[in-house]
Formats: sequence, C-alpha cells, structure tokens
Amino acid sequence: MNPLKKLIINGIRGLGYDLVKSHPAKELNAVLKRYEIQNVIDVGANEGQYAMGIRKNGYKGQIHSFEPMTKVFRALNGNLLNDPLWKSYNYGLGEKEEDVEINVSSNSPSSSILTMTEVHNQAAPDAVFKYKEIVHIKTLDAFADKIGIGKQATFLKIDTQGFELNILKGAPHCLKYINTIQLEMSTTHLYQGEPLFFEISQFLYERNFRLIKVFPGFSDKQSGEMLQFDGIFRRDL
Repeated sequence: MNPLKKLIINGIRGLGYDLVKSHPAKELNAVLKRYEIQNVIDVGANEGQYAMGIRKNGYKGQIHSFEPMTKVFRALNGNLLNDPLWKSYNYGLGEKEEDVEINVSSNSPSSSILTMTEVHNQAAPDAVFKYKEIVHIKTLDAFADKIGIGKQATFLKIDTQGFELNILKGAPHCLKYINTIQLEMSTTHLYQGEPLFFEISQFLYERNFRLIKVFPGFSDKQSGEMLQFDGIFRRDL
C-alpha cells in the first residue's frame, strides 16, 4: 500500500466518527481565523450553502463562488444579494477551458461532469441524474487577478464530485500563492474515472501541502463504510 495512503487511512480510522455528510462550520471558521484568511474561493458552490455557513459562524472576508449550473446559479445569486463581499461566477473550473456536459442530479449537490458508479447509486439511491446541461469550464488561473489570488491570504475550497484534481491541475500559478485548501475526496470510486483521496493527497504533498484536518463526510448507511471525507491541506511556507 502507498505509504501516504496508509497514513491517511490510519488517521481517519482513529477519529472514531459515525460519519455523515457535513461541514462543521465552527471548526472550519477556527481554521479561517487561525490563518487570518481574508479571501475564500468557493468552487462547486451550489446554492451557497458553504458560504452561508462560514458567514453565519463569523467569517467576514471576501467570498468568490463558482457554480456552473444555470438553475442552481440563480438560487446562489438570490442568497448573496445582500452581501457586497460575496461574488458569484457562472462557470465550472477545470484543467482547461472548454464546454462540457454536466449530469444534473435530483440532489443538486451530487451533480457531476462524471458519471455515477453503482456504489454511489446503491449508497444514495435518491441522487439520480435527471438531465444533462452544457456548462462552461475555465481554469482557476484565468481568474487569478480578478479574485485576488496573491493579494491576500486565500483559502480554496473545492467540492465538485470527482473533478477536484482537474481543478488543481488547472491552477499551477494560483497554487504558488494559496496556502490552505479544503477538498472533498472519495475513498472509493463514486464517479467513473475520479481520482481517490491518496492520489489527490500525493499531488498536493508534492507541492509542499500537508494534511492538517479531516472532516467526516458521506457514508454508506447500510455498511457503515466511509465513502467521502473533506481534508484540509496547508502549504509549508
């Protein structure tokens, strides 16, 4: 077994959690405060649940939310209307600029450019794909100046249902300036072709990021197996 994979697995097992899909906003805001974050990049924003969570728990800095799906983007814009420091962008992010099809799920946070596997279908039978939509993909590097990368302490959050590594690969410039990253990662293939947690971790470790915190995520209710979790990585300065 890959040594990094073994280390992360042992660390997660030692947490002893009954895992559910959650983002413990108070713990997250403690991280934002500790590292004096002034700029949060929210990739895979959906309707803005993540941004609203950190706002509710005291984060007062800039937020830049990326959401490619048309209907969900309209809901996102409705939620940020009264927040002048929260901006939205109707794009997905990836390794290159392109137009792609996204599979829109009945549970919109489960929507993905990738196709669900049978493991996902069995663990979350209500999260079925309903239709496809063409969405616009750009790279994070293309937005670097517009969203303040390199100008203030920036936190990157990515929750894109198996597309996380593509986004990181499209941000070689930004990763030189972003010091803290939160990603959703899978322990087994929930989407066809998605990289698993140890592959994403290896990519970040090679760029001097290390795992500093784990948040429990989505699990199979029948077997109790953990299927996803969120990891926070910090770049050694």
